[in-house]
Amino acid sequence: MFPALAGQGWSVHKKPTFASIVASHVSGREVRSPNYANPVWQFELTFDGLDGASSAQYGGLGAQSLQSLMGLFLQCQGQFGAFLFYDPSDYAVAAQLFGTGDGATTAFQLQRTLGGFSEPVTQLFAPGAPTLFQVAGSPSGFAPNNLVNNSGSLANASWTRTNASVTSGVADPFGGTAAQTVTATTANGVVFQRQVVTGANYVSSIWARRNTGSGLVYLRTPGNTNVAITLTSSWTRFSMSGAPSGGFAYSVLHVASSGDAVDVYGPQLEQSLATTPGPYFQTLASDYYGGPWITAAGALVDAAAYTIANGLVTFASAPAAGAALAWTGYFGFLCRFDGDDLDFEQFMSNLWKADSVKFRSLRAQ
Repeated sequence: MFPALAGQGWSVHKKPTFASIVASHVSGREVRSPNYANPVWQFELTFDGLDGASSAQYGGLGAQSLQSLMGLFLQCQGQFGAFLFYDPSDYAVAAQLFGTGDGATTAFQLQRTLGGFSEPVTQLFAPGAPTLFQVAGSPSGFAPNNLVNNSGSLANASWTRTNASVTSGVADPFGGTAAQTVTATTANGVVFQRQVVTGANYVSSIWARRNTGSGLVYLRTPGNTNVAITLTSSWTRFSMSGAPSGGFAYSVLHVASSGDAVDVYGPQLEQSLATTPGPYFQTLASDYYGGPWITAAGALVDAAAYTIANGLVTFASAPAAGAALAWTGYFGFLCRFDGDDLDFEQFMSNLWKADSVKFRSLRAQ
């Protein structure tokens, strides 16, 4: 993958290219035929500062950033090999339509749209675990992830409930009815999940507001320590961060007083380098790691209900007729360098630059 380096400079060139056959006639008329259905993207980047030292001699440029870029070029053997490039200005879609169900078709190609033009997406970010992903300079360091299952239903068997009942269909913070009410049926009503984890820091979060009662309500840290939260009649997103405990991270709501009720929405447990939560992603039976998040007719489709290969989504069951299919996620460009040489210039001790790094996408279709 092409490295994200702090020393990248301006300007950046990005050029879509087509290849058309044009036959001119003596009458002045022309016959035209396109060779490409979709463009080849050409990129040119500059790097004003690349640190060649192993101990980050030049501040924020990053230790051995020179070796990162030069090493990629050497691994590719110039223009022979290929690499994945996430364009910082063009790598994500949100609620992007990619098809409409007809009740029979099961395979649909993911798309992204620019203005009135749509092209297929084949190079997806689709990790199988929480993964560092800093294309956008996200402070969390990790791609969005949610490790609790069935985050939209605390009544689901994925959640353990002790001395607590759950009522669905409650008005949520965003104008829908996807929130739920947790009521302590006796003292110390608890709803929780715990997940086996291997990372160092996790953030647990949930939207909550007071429904009835005035007793203490706790949100538990990922390390399983209760922290009291102050509820009002308005929605607030609360979060706790910290290290896991005994190889587990926890998502827990604890209502201390019998009969007290709390409205909740959007529980999330995410691995992170930050102490604050990222954007909320609902889950069903599967964890979410930042890959394609797919909906049909506005309803989330669990990742176990489809497979994706080269951006082609194949559903186990055909989406219903008229169901609009949409996806949210990240994509890259499969690229190769334009040539077999690349010029690096050293202008101070361990400080380098590269004035022109050119590469182009490989045409998928």
